[in-house]
Amino acid sequence: MKLIIATTAAMLALPSAAFAQAGPTSSATANASADIVAPLHISCTNMHFAQLAPIHTATTVVLPAQGSPLGDPDNIVVPGTRSNAQPSNCQVTGETGLSFHVSLPTSATLTHGSDSMTLDTFTISTDTDLDALNRVLEDDGSGGGLAGFGVGATLHVGGDQPAGLYSGPFTVSVQYN
Repeated sequence: MKLIIATTAAMLALPSAAFAQAGPTSSATANASADIVAPLHISCTNMHFAQLAPIHTATTVVLPAQGSPLGDPDNIVVPGTRSNAQPSNCQVTGETGLSFHVSLPTSATLTHGSDSMTLDTFTISTDTDLDALNRVLEDDGSGGGLAGFGVGATLHVGGDQPAGLYSGPFTVSVQYN
């Protein structure tokens, strides 16, 4: 009887998990996926402020993103060349229906030799959205996404700015929202 009591006591002292039997296993299989969208691509035409005849004091010329009316408070645009002023026109391609954000530069420098002028206050043409910097790619008719907009800026012309063709790059960038 002592042996039965000792064996029973030893069995009670062991964890119950040691005597548990493994139940049936369960598993599930799922699929993983990734939706690769068309990358964004942007191209922009050159911006041109027409021909300018500077005066003795510094002034500005404002080229709106829509192209007109040209802001020329001191009338330095040479008559007959006003219609040559062109904002930059940008085209963006990507995935139809997705939205993207436009980033405009804060400033740029136009140079001619050692002379320079500054561009700033960049603007973007309006669209139907409240926020012109956030756009949606519309169907281009062939299954791709397309959006377009104009970019304008303010040119700071120095007093007695030296003659010459001034040019310089500026960067407009886009990224999906």
